[in-house]
Amino acid sequence: MIAHQLNVVSSGSMEPVLYKGDIVLIDYNPSSIEVGDIIVYKAAWYENKSVIHRVVAKQTSDEGNFYTIKGDNNHVQDPYPISRK
Repeated sequence: MIAHQLNVVSSGSMEPVLYKGDIVLIDYNPSSIEVGDIIVYKAAWYENKSVIHRVVAKQTSDEGNFYTIKGDNNHVQDPYPISRK
């Protein structure tokens, strides 16, 4: 069973694709994350709040997959790569 959840965009970091106040439907299927996907994750660098950003790179190691994330409207990527844990 695939779970779904609604989330509200809280900043302009994904403009012009998503705007502050937009409502997004989240499809929980972490096994299919690829470069170019927009994901929601709990950001340790942002008080563990949910962040909606795009996957810009994927790295694979013995420890699993790690993803580099960035808001489309941001000049720099998020501070840390994330994993599917």
